[in-house]
Amino acid sequence: MIMKRAAINTLLAVGVIFNSCKKKDLPKSEVDGSPIFYANYEVNGTPVTTQAGVTNYYMNASHYQDPNNLYVYKAELKQASCSGNCGYGISILINDYRFSGPNATMHADSALTPRMYPFGNGNSNPLSYTGVFLSPNVLATNTWHFSGDGTVYTTTQITKQLDVNTTYSVYLTSNDPAGCVTSHMNVFKVGNPLQTNIKGVYQGGQYTFSTDGTTGVAPYSYVWDFGDGSPVSTLSNPSHNFSSQNLSSVHLVVTDAAKNTCDSYYQINGDNSCQANFLSSLTPVPNAKALSAVTIQITDPQGVTY
Repeated sequence: MIMKRAAINTLLAVGVIFNSCKKKDLPKSEVDGSPIFYANYEVNGTPVTTQAGVTNYYMNASHYQDPNNLYVYKAELKQASCSGNCGYGISILINDYRFSGPNATMHADSALTPRMYPFGNGNSNPLSYTGVFLSPNVLATNTWHFSGDGTVYTTTQITKQLDVNTTYSVYLTSNDPAGCVTSHMNVFKVGNPLQTNIKGVYQGGQYTFSTDGTTGVAPYSYVWDFGDGSPVSTLSNPSHNFSSQNLSSVHLVVTDAAKNTCDSYYQINGDNSCQANFLSSLTPVPNAKALSAVTIQITDPQGVTY
């Protein structure tokens, strides 16, 4: 009796496996019924209505890579088989912001998922910054070292793309024709809301310092360390006499109202010669790859795209 029951259970299991592996026909394609996709809009004051399934309008979906190797998903509602006398068409283009170079891969499974990424309003954070670095000593041999990525350049001016959320220590070594060799370092927290540069003016035997290009949330607090053993200053524009003829490195720490901090350095020679300070600026590169970069295109019967 036990063997018979086992045999019945085995037959049932085989039947379930057989039925689960049996090929099933796809559901019958349906083209009738109310349209699912439609668009109502105006073009130059002319009302336009387009509906999928009506007057030979159909919805098409596709994707492609733009010149930046960014995947773009395209949904298009247009007439089919219209041979040059087509009605209005409407397309919606959505950018997948994730960027991985020439060998980029699609992420349609998650990039188009609702709430997967915040929808920006054009003020999204940049992906990178363009940094410009210039040595005023154009007659010298200037060598630049970027610790953030280990690159080295030998030129007077550098224009370089800098990644966000990366701290770069930029070193300049300047060797001028008179045999004066000096080095200077400055720190750049790329993407930090607070950025600043030190400006120094030498007059009457002393330096007067100020900041240039400061970004962040005012008011600011300042701590100046003159690098010669003298007390620090908390003034915004301090003046200082350097008694020694040796090189000194002035270090400034700025803090804004949001508690962001920024370090900046300036090189001083007591006799106002043989310095390797450099000018710099950081300009944000807008994030054109954000998922929120949605483009709506209208094509009229003459083929003009709006």
